[in-house]
Amino acid sequence: MHVPAWLLLPLVLLAIWSVVITAFHFLWNPLPYPDLGSWIFVAPSKEAQLAVIGMLRNFGHKPRFRADSQDIKRAIYPTGVIINTVLPPIACQLKGRTSGLAIVHPDPPGAAKEAVEYLEREGYEADVWEDPEPSMDKGSFAFVITSALPGTVLVFRKHIAKLGPRPPRWQTVDYARRYSLPGV
Repeated sequence: MHVPAWLLLPLVLLAIWSVVITAFHFLWNPLPYPDLGSWIFVAPSKEAQLAVIGMLRNFGHKPRFRADSQDIKRAIYPTGVIINTVLPPIACQLKGRTSGLAIVHPDPPGAAKEAVEYLEREGYEADVWEDPEPSMDKGSFAFVITSALPGTVLVFRKHIAKLGPRPPRWQTVDYARRYSLPGV
């Protein structure tokens, strides 16, 4: 069977493109897509956060990227797990909650209010905490603190690509040396 040269080149390019897309999808995705939300765990200190990151790394789980603000330092994993450490003012307002369930929504404050209304109709106490991170753009985040999930906060947030400019990397010399994580 003879394949014309003009058809062979597009077929080869299509095959290469397919391999690259498949590799990005299954092996390494450098983009923040898809952003389906996340499961958040709060470490009590930067040192504890680094210890957890190191331990997870020993079991083959490497952080994908960081998305830090002045108030919260985040190590984000490809699975949607986030290991946070927060500043004391935010920790106090979380009322001892050390985990979270993040839900991506284009209007976080509106979605949080809707969630509170639903939970209250179901008989649970719930409050909205709008703009919990003062260093982030207004309306980027809204927390729901509810008796339906003791110890957990519901985090409504915009898509990671819409949270404003990329914050500076949070990395210290000890962090990089201790965990051999340059560029994380």
